[in-house]
Amino acid sequence: MMAFVAFILLAFSVAYLSLTSKTISAMESKANEDARRISDRVASEINTAVAEGSGYSKRFRLPDRIQSSNYTIFVERGAVFVDWQGRSVASNVIVNNITGNFTYGWNAIENMEGSIFAN
Repeated sequence: MMAFVAFILLAFSVAYLSLTSKTISAMESKANEDARRISDRVASEINTAVAEGSGYSKRFRLPDRIQSSNYTIFVERGAVFVDWQGRSVASNVIVNNITGNFTYGWNAIENMEGSIFAN
C-alpha cells in the first residue's frame, strides 16, 4: 500500500513538473512575440518616416510592459532592438541612426529634412 501511495505521489509530481515547464515555455514564447511586435512596430514607423520624406510626423503608442517586465528600445547599426529580462529581439530599419529615443507609452516620430527624430 505504501508503495502505491509513493507511486501516485511520484506520478503527480512528474505531471506537475511537466505542466509547469510547458507553462513557462508558453509564457516565454508570448514574451518573445510581444517584443517582436514592438520592434517591428518601431521599425515600421521609422521606415515609414524615411519613405514619406521631410515633414512627416506621427504619434503612436507602445505597450507599457512585455508580460510584466519593463523593456528598453534602442536603434543602432540599422536595427531596432527591444531588450527585456536579459533577452533581446531586433528588426531591421533602412537608416543607421535616429535622433532621440523610443519608450513604452506614447511616442512621436518626425522626418525633418531627411533626419529622423523620436520623442
